Amino acid sequence: MARIIGDPPEYAAENVMYQFAMNELPDYIGASFSAGVDFHLNRIEFDFLVFIPHMGVYAFEVKNSHANSGDIDRHYQNGIRQIKKQIYMIKDYFSSNYHINPYVGGLLCLPFISVNDLDNIGLPKDFDRNQVILKDDLINGISFLHRLTEYKSVMSFKTDYDDLSDLDAHYLLYYWDFPEVINALKNDCFNLPDMKKTPVPELPVSVYLSYDKDDCAIARAIEELLEDRGIKIRHSHFIDRLSESEPEERQNRIESCDSVLLLLSQAAQKNDTIKGEVETAFSLNKRIIPVWVDHEGADETMNEYFHKKLSHIQYKEMPKINNSTINEIVKTVKKPK
Repeated sequence: MARIIGDPPEYAAENVMYQFAMNELPDYIGASFSAGVDFHLNRIEFDFLVFIPHMGVYAFEVKNSHANSGDIDRHYQNGIRQIKKQIYMIKDYFSSNYHINPYVGGLLCLPFISVNDLDNIGLPKDFDRNQVILKDDLINGISFLHRLTEYKSVMSFKTDYDDLSDLDAHYLLYYWDFPEVINALKNDCFNLPDMKKTPVPELPVSVYLSYDKDDCAIARAIEELLEDRGIKIRHSHFIDRLSESEPEERQNRIESCDSVLLLLSQAAQKNDTIKGEVETAFSLNKRIIPVWVDHEGADETMNEYFHKKLSHIQYKEMPKINNSTINEIVKTVKKPK
């Protein structure tokens, strides 16, 4: 039986997963049915979290969909969107509170749907089997762990995650949201029963990535390369732009970072949100690193606003991903201001 935190859930599909964790998962695995994080001033609860030593933490969005309900496509599309957001929130929670970067995965769970059911009713749009737990994967603990192993082999693009030890998994499972434990971890000082002193790694250098949606592809590539080099990236992704707290949330993210990496292009120069991020960065005395990312041959003329704001800062050019420029950015970011 897995080590379980939380009461049996109210909904049928979640209760299936609760019973499965209790009856089929080995006792070295931890399962939580009560974890959540504060996000946009709201409490976001996770349906089901699994903590597996040396494998990582997995979030599951559990849906009550049945083969004859006609709502599989809707549940699939909504579920995948929720999982992407949950992975981001959990990573941010671990980094901000525990200064660790374990592997975090996320899957949509449809415990009442089998592979045969999907074959009979037709696959949802853009269906990706790698991101889904079906009834067939819940035969026993071995089939479940095999599915998670396959998921990680396909979905993991990096190898430099912090190893999730048995002790780490224990902390995260049993002491999630305990302020005194979070503070003890931050201060490298434990005084609670059964807790051993464990060194806390130095906080990673963090960068706020400011870019226009037209430059999304190169922004994602830059983000991945910087994270591979140990730089923590934050940006406006998942901020609710219609929320009244949006400006405050954006400012908080910039304030929490050491530098702002500004991806410049003709599209970016017309973006009022980016101008606002630049103003915030200057008001907080943040280091700004401008990088021109427009395609080769594009007009590189800065408009009046950016020319005036950045006239004292030498910008870099990177219309295509260039490891040399990435390394220069890393060196600049890590340099004391």
